[in-house]
Amino acid sequence: MRRRAWAWGLAGVMEVALAVAAPVAFADTGPCDAPQGLPQYPDKFDWNASYLLGDLGGVRKTAQDAGINLCFQYNATVYDNAQGGLKRGPIAEGQIFSWIDVDLGKFTGVGLLGDTFLHASMYSMQGRPITTREIGSFAAATFFEELATTRLGPVWLEKHFLEGKLSLRAGQLGIDDEFLISPTATAFINSSFGFPAWMATVLPGGGPAYPLPGPGARLKYNVTDAVTLMGGVFTGDPAGRGNPVPQLANRYGTTFNLNGGTLYIAEAAYSTATPNSGVERPGTYKIGSWFEAGHRFNDLRFDDTGLLLADPSSTGRPRRHGTDWGVYGVIDQTILPGDKDGLHKLASFLRVGGSPSDRNLIDFYADGGLTFTGPIPTRPTDLIGIGAAYSRVSDAARAFDRDTRLFAASA
Repeated sequence: MRRRAWAWGLAGVMEVALAVAAPVAFADTGPCDAPQGLPQYPDKFDWNASYLLGDLGGVRKTAQDAGINLCFQYNATVYDNAQGGLKRGPIAEGQIFSWIDVDLGKFTGVGLLGDTFLHASMYSMQGRPITTREIGSFAAATFFEELATTRLGPVWLEKHFLEGKLSLRAGQLGIDDEFLISPTATAFINSSFGFPAWMATVLPGGGPAYPLPGPGARLKYNVTDAVTLMGGVFTGDPAGRGNPVPQLANRYGTTFNLNGGTLYIAEAAYSTATPNSGVERPGTYKIGSWFEAGHRFNDLRFDDTGLLLADPSSTGRPRRHGTDWGVYGVIDQTILPGDKDGLHKLASFLRVGGSPSDRNLIDFYADGGLTFTGPIPTRPTDLIGIGAAYSRVSDAARAFDRDTRLFAASA
């Protein structure tokens, strides 16, 4: 038991130690920006370049003039478990993100397809996940850990209405693409700062989030420049029941499972970082809730007759709950605004969430941190930060452990 405690403790240390990084994407990478005045071929390597290969001899510019953006991104890391956990030793991981965005109105010239957009993406993973092989923690140590495979990512159509204030997106979606997002937290490479370990643990199949998006739809309404409302309906289990390991059950991202219940989520956001607001220290504040129905959730302490599961006379069949739910909040706040060029900006974030204890292994979650932009005067876009995440094992799960020890001692 002490060994496992060390593993969990190390996970917390890793989440702090690995927090010094440049901004990265946690789930779907989203639309890529159009190049502005890029040379056809880069004449030298530039760390600040948006595209390593420039305009590809005019191919990129030609495609974008037709309404098409093609993007590729490669991430490679080498990790070593320094202390505790399951075992030690260096592990290398790599991943290729590729995605395409198409402005269908511009591409086809059809008026009815104006303000309609297509997005498709794919992941290709190499190496072995360090979390499952060496650490053994709830939260993955890196933001792109998954089994070595090539998998279809989010694929969706989006239509804009009311001059862009209202949008509807449908297809294969990840809730972590738009919900529960803290802009400041995206600077950190640990997976929990993207899609919280709390939800990844309690939702069936890890929930419709990276690396397993699922069928769903999202409606977004920009009430004002400062207020945004979002709601979504997603598959309750993106993996399906073919294999107890979700990533093996949906190895290539093409399962499109619709039989694992339904997940509903809603979020309201208020931001003071609006155009011409004049706010010196802008912030974004969000509250949200999710609800899952159509899936059976096992009680962690009691059986279907009301006896303790640890009781030798128990049926061994957990009490079943027909729904699950959770609530969360996000605060993303600038503390020091920095200068006119954005240098020396200090930003903070805090996210908290919780779910019922009787049916969830984690019933409370919190993460938070600080980032500082431009620590080196000659490198204005560099960023340094520190963050920490906490997942609490639920009261019911801990009570079951106590019950088990009690009955074992009295046997």
